[in-house]
Amino acid sequence: MRRFLVPSLFCILSVCVHAIDVTAVTEHLPPYQIVKNGEVIGGSSYEFMESVFREAKILHHTLALPWARAYKMANENKNTVIYSLFRTSKRESNFHWIGPLGAIPFYVYTTSDGSIVDLVNNDLDDYIAVAVRDSAEADLLKQKGFHESRNLIVVKDYLAVWTMLKLKRADFTIAHKPYQGIIEEAHLKEEDFKTLETISLSMPLYVAASLSTDLELVERLRKAYQVKRPQLGDMLPVF
Repeated sequence: MRRFLVPSLFCILSVCVHAIDVTAVTEHLPPYQIVKNGEVIGGSSYEFMESVFREAKILHHTLALPWARAYKMANENKNTVIYSLFRTSKRESNFHWIGPLGAIPFYVYTTSDGSIVDLVNNDLDDYIAVAVRDSAEADLLKQKGFHESRNLIVVKDYLAVWTMLKLKRADFTIAHKPYQGIIEEAHLKEEDFKTLETISLSMPLYVAASLSTDLELVERLRKAYQVKRPQLGDMLPVF
């Protein structure tokens, strides 16, 4: 009896030690990831990734964090998965890319009573922009010539972006449609803003793993993603 007890106990302890294969990091970005009281409770990308983890038989836990912190963890930590992440040329070599989750249309937004923003014909110093720190939008603005020390304000999340814009501490932002969840949290209304549709672009959202993630885990994630990929048409909003 005792001979079987020790190995059994060892197995139980081993399972406990190795219970978590990866840490998934994400942010509040409805309708893709919906966070309440610090926990991810739903969203199309979250539900899809949960199905991918199940298919891959990968044990994980998901952390809801401000975007800059989530991005830092995915750059520095082993066995870390991040979503929903914009895939840009600057980020291309920083991650193992698992697959796309959809695409978001982006526009230039200003307040409903704000002046027209002309990034082509006017001096960039005529405007102050706001964006989330370490976001693709911030990178895009920097590529266009905006600088944090002069005419670019960086904040921790999208809620802060829309609040800063409403308070007129910035003239405009490049962003996706301000989804109702974020609007309500900031006590704002969609009518508070207007879209300059002539300066629109579409950016793909991806799931990726940190470069230090075990390659065996990366391959399992990629295979599971391909199995579950047909779900994306039903789960993601159609633009």
